[in-house]
Amino acid sequence: MAARGLDIKGLSAVINFDLPFEPEVYVHRIGRTGRAGKEGMAFSLMTPKERFRMEEINTMMGACFGVSDVEVLEPAIEEDAIVPMVTLSINGGRRSKLRPEDILGARTKDGGLAGTSVGKINCFDSSITTSC
Repeated sequence: MAARGLDIKGLSAVINFDLPFEPEVYVHRIGRTGRAGKEGMAFSLMTPKERFRMEEINTMMGACFGVSDVEVLEPAIEEDAIVPMVTLSINGGRRSKLRPEDILGARTKDGGLAGTSVGKINCFDSSITTSC
């Protein structure tokens, strides 16, 4: 998945590590797949305590997304699979006094990434997203 403003052709799935606090952010994330009349899937990992977030998303979208236990999923790992780009979304933003430079430092100095490999850092009230 890519950061805001990028359009990746043929993106068939979005996987959310956790559900965002705001339903609108979820809609933005899953909107990266299935564009231009194509089909796509969105998967979200959540704990039982986060279920209320899925209910808020269902209410906002007028949908009824299903929930399954992780045990029903079967691993399908390709040994030569390479992930060209990854998006990091943090549930904390301006309200938590997080700044883009905090994330850049964590990804470069502490995380060992080159500064040129870090994409745009978007800082919102309650979340931050960036890609590499």
